[in-house]
Amino acid sequence: MLLFISSVLLGLGMMLVDLNTSIDRPDHFSMYEDSELLSGRVIDSPQEKKKSTKAVLHIEHALVNNTWVPVEGDLLVYLEKSEQSQSLEIGDEISFVTAFREVEGPANPGQFNYKRFLSFKDIYHQQYLRSEDWIMSGKNWSLRRSSERIRSFFIERLRHIEMDRSEMAIASALLLGKKDDLDPELIQSYASAGAMHVLAVSGLHVGIIFFILRFLFKWMDRWKRGVLIKSMILILCLWTYAFITGLSPSVVRAATMFSAVTLGTGLNRKSDIYNTVASSAFVLLVVNPFYIMEVGFQLSYLAVVGIIYLHPKIYGLLYFPQWLPDKIWEISCVSIAAQLATFPLGLMYFHQFPSYFLLSNLLVIPAAFLILYLGIIYLVLGWIPVVGIWLGKLLSGTIWVLNQGVSWIEGIPYSLIKGIDIDIVMCWVIYAVVMAMIIALNYRKKQWFFFALIGMTGILGWQIYESMSFKRHPHLVVYDVRGESVINFLHSSENLIYSDSTWQTDKSKQQFHLRNCWNMHGAPEPQFFRYGEHPEIEWVNEKTLIYQDCSLVLFDSRWNQETDSVKVPVDYLVVSYHRGITLEPILETIDPDLIILDGTIRGRTIERLRGEVGEHALHVINEDGYFRRRI
Repeated sequence: MLLFISSVLLGLGMMLVDLNTSIDRPDHFSMYEDSELLSGRVIDSPQEKKKSTKAVLHIEHALVNNTWVPVEGDLLVYLEKSEQSQSLEIGDEISFVTAFREVEGPANPGQFNYKRFLSFKDIYHQQYLRSEDWIMSGKNWSLRRSSERIRSFFIERLRHIEMDRSEMAIASALLLGKKDDLDPELIQSYASAGAMHVLAVSGLHVGIIFFILRFLFKWMDRWKRGVLIKSMILILCLWTYAFITGLSPSVVRAATMFSAVTLGTGLNRKSDIYNTVASSAFVLLVVNPFYIMEVGFQLSYLAVVGIIYLHPKIYGLLYFPQWLPDKIWEISCVSIAAQLATFPLGLMYFHQFPSYFLLSNLLVIPAAFLILYLGIIYLVLGWIPVVGIWLGKLLSGTIWVLNQGVSWIEGIPYSLIKGIDIDIVMCWVIYAVVMAMIIALNYRKKQWFFFALIGMTGILGWQIYESMSFKRHPHLVVYDVRGESVINFLHSSENLIYSDSTWQTDKSKQQFHLRNCWNMHGAPEPQFFRYGEHPEIEWVNEKTLIYQDCSLVLFDSRWNQETDSVKVPVDYLVVSYHRGITLEPILETIDPDLIILDGTIRGRTIERLRGEVGEHALHVINEDGYFRRRI
């Protein structure tokens, strides 16, 4: 019987995956590459970028031979920033010139696999649209569109409060799930303090709303059917809050989970809490089986299961008769339980660990409770002149205290351990060690303690092996970044970068393209250098440098060196694009073991230079990908 049920569920899962995957269907828009136009509907909240507006379209029609053909599939588009693109809403229809291309995979070592990430959302293609390439062709009502408009209305209400930009950004994110206005520096502060979970409306926020409402409607338990009526009201309120906050995946997950728990209580069913949580996950996976591949889904359910199982056991270790110490201990137990259940995944996905998560949660959880409480009251009663002013001041002051506290925690030495690099196998091993330790301590089983000890020894041994065999050796990396030249000397004790000056200040570009490679090599924070700026780099002349016996020539402008009768041997010649570029003058002077055409050289220039290299070995970044070699 068990085998039959498992087979049925496996078949159901395969069917659901197929239903949620459109790329192989004959009517997918990618099958109509020769179409003149495509027409699609915005299905997710457009996001403002520095120079564009990012949106996801569900493609519905393709113009082929002057005939509109029904198609399907989702397309990621970046629209040139304009007043029209910034006004796009969920449900808007646009028609545009067909010029889509496949989403590219990771170009550099360890780089985040954005192609794989989008494939779990059934998105495989992307396109950039200039303002003249598209027009608005219609508007459609949708639940998400109404949700976004209501959220925008409440955000405008919050703007009436006198508070600075960072406080407004926190209020919008914490109360209504709008994170577009958060500065990278502010996000980094919360990440370093271990308080990032407060910036996304999720289980914490929905849980606070749930417990507030349950307390307010507790008097209904005295009625004959009061428990059931209260449960229905709670579920309605939870989904109303989810609707107001934009129906984001995180809040939908949390609302589904709490709805399942509330429904079980209302029906007076004494079901196992683990079954209730599992049933909510099952419902979400039936809607979209790819939810299981989302980091938020994994972390949310692991955190809940960890809190349910570990919190009572940890809480029972100490007893405090006074109210305040008891509450501090209770919050600490919740934090420890959630962290034990999620930290291996956090290490694998984010490569960092917040050292003072206990301290930050003692601040963040009470502050989030107070901000949500004041924020909801303000959104309801803020229209009353005097009441609205004082509620706004209290809300602004509370957010200011939260921001100051988070900044203080971030400033404590070693607040964030960065550069952690583990793969999925190591993640499973860490989980096995954690589970073995829990079993050993809970059931007093000595053999499980030895299993955990063996696992920890294996983890330590692997880290030592990596440090001795790979990380201790210096490497040269030339990255594959479209239209840019980035050269990196990597070592466990040094991280030297030669690049355009914008890379030094653009942390988001570093994070996306380079950070994971640094983690793989155990490298420290980067030091950017130009000619004559770093003591570890020996400059022979303005174009030739030597790092640990590796000689490298940077050919990024015209070559003015005098021709000698004997060519100078060098290890690498890195060529960047400049007007009138040709290799003949420089190859009369030097004899490189390998010529590298960096990411600035493309198209016909590559083919022309290929004919000039002669017998020299050649590596073309835009064709062969990044270059990495041990020095």
